[in-house]
Amino acid sequence: MIELLKREKTSRRGSNASFLARFHQDLKDTERWDAVMEVRRIRSRARQDDAALNACRKRKVTVGFMRSHKKRDEWLKQDTFECAAILLKGRDAHVTAHGVRRSYKKVEKALKDPSHAIGAWFDDPFLKSLGLQGLQERKPGTNTFLFLP
Repeated sequence: MIELLKREKTSRRGSNASFLARFHQDLKDTERWDAVMEVRRIRSRARQDDAALNACRKRKVTVGFMRSHKKRDEWLKQDTFECAAILLKGRDAHVTAHGVRRSYKKVEKALKDPSHAIGAWFDDPFLKSLGLQGLQERKPGTNTFLFLP
């Protein structure tokens, strides 16, 4: 199967030219979807931190925590898809907020309806044999430590 995918010749161009090119695009879409889910997780954590700080106002917190907490709150004032686009900066899957939104909807549709399934759910050895990056080989991006003081 791997050799058939690698040997495929096509007359079309672009990200949907061959099965391998479509699969590579699906990997990028999945990475963008994952960035949106990460932003939602960060938002949830920020709400929990706000609730804990409001519940115990007299409790001492470190200056570094408050600085990173305020920095995170400033960042989260943006739209979820804009935050995800910022997280993807420096990676192969980096696009604008509109591109993140489109990829997110595509993956959500694939998760709901198996007839629109995308093939981005393979393990690293299979991806490496196709010549694609595995999960461990992907670029970390430039915003890895976004909230550190």
